[in-house]
Amino acid sequence: MDKHLLQKLPKIELHRHIEGAFHPETLFHIAMKNQLDFPSNFHEFKNTLQFPKDSKPDFALFLSKFYNKWYNSLDDVYTVVYNSFVHLDNNENLFYSEIRFNPFHFAIHQGFDPVETLKVFLMAARSAIRATKQNTKLLMTINRGFYPEDKYIEVFQQFMKHVDLLDVVGIDLAGDEVNFPPEHFTKFFNLIQSYGYPCTIHAGEVTSAGQIWTAIDQLHAKRIGHGVKVIEDSQLLHYVKEKGIAFEMCPISNYQTGAYIDTKTHPIKSLLEQGVKVTLNSDDPTVQNTTLVDDYIACVDQMGMNLENLHTLNTNAINASFLTNKEKTQLYNQFNMQWNKTIY
Repeated sequence: MDKHLLQKLPKIELHRHIEGAFHPETLFHIAMKNQLDFPSNFHEFKNTLQFPKDSKPDFALFLSKFYNKWYNSLDDVYTVVYNSFVHLDNNENLFYSEIRFNPFHFAIHQGFDPVETLKVFLMAARSAIRATKQNTKLLMTINRGFYPEDKYIEVFQQFMKHVDLLDVVGIDLAGDEVNFPPEHFTKFFNLIQSYGYPCTIHAGEVTSAGQIWTAIDQLHAKRIGHGVKVIEDSQLLHYVKEKGIAFEMCPISNYQTGAYIDTKTHPIKSLLEQGVKVTLNSDDPTVQNTTLVDDYIACVDQMGMNLENLHTLNTNAINASFLTNKEKTQLYNQFNMQWNKTIY
């Protein structure tokens, strides 16, 4: 399989953060307009923005690339969000995606009202998705380190009163696993499930498999973000297979952050062969200076995956998506038609 074929394959993606997939040219324009402390040369700016492509793993350096001080106004929020969704598919052939966003990322630095900020975000994202005819749904992320649980409960209840969240299909928990374990957010996730939202939880990326247990048992996670440490717990492996818990794995991201030692030994292929519902994702392509196609290349060239493996990763993602059963069946049929058309 050459890169051209891997690029052309239709792809289902469940784990991409829009804050890690911003359009670099738009950020450069905003940075210059708002006189932020960034290089005035676009090439140098982009180097500042992105993780060095051939760098050794460096979690602190990776995290340092996520800025939240771009916005002097809600118009800036609209511009960044709209352009980033318009340019979301970087020649990757995304067939269906669930893109996660953290509304507090856009509001916290300048103290914008969270409800008004969310309205602007959704307006921009929806306009871009319609304009480009993307098959995209949204996941709302809360970041463990931004606010305590009670604040998230208060703001989410405001969201439900004042904001149309129709195309938000699930809720995500992300951020610092070490200092803010999942059990700190049990009340919040009980609340969101009372509104009918399923959840996906970042767990077992840089912490032990114990956090994956907690995410499933206490937060009722249907999916786990990353979760590479599942490979270390045979009892957990049996449990997640029995319960059909899906794992949103991101091999290149896991290497860059040091969550896994290298992509060649990443557990995604082993887990796939053991019948765990694993999926393949990019995570933060702009920050990582990669695309989803690069993750496909890594799976083929470094792990020895074949077309059947890649197809299974995608069908796992369809089954694990937060679509209705009717929508999943329709997506599965459409995806298979496009897949067969591409490879034959």
